Amino acid sequence: MEQEILIRLKKIEGLLSELRANQPKEFLSIDEVAKLLNVTRPTLWDWDRKGILKKRHIGNVVRYRKSDIDKILNR
Repeated sequence: MEQEILIRLKKIEGLLSELRANQPKEFLSIDEVAKLLNVTRPTLWDWDRKGILKKRHIGNVVRYRKSDIDKILNR
């Protein structure tokens, strides 16, 4: 019985991972944004201070909205 539950939980975990992988990201990490925009982390902090690209705090991590990045890339 216990082993059946563990097998089902592993299957559910795999399905959830697959769903997450197939969904577009709404928020990106500092390193992802820096690489995407070809800038340094200090540049991103400066842009946040100047209001060019605002960071968001999600829990205790910093993220940037993908839609904000797209706006900068489409300028």
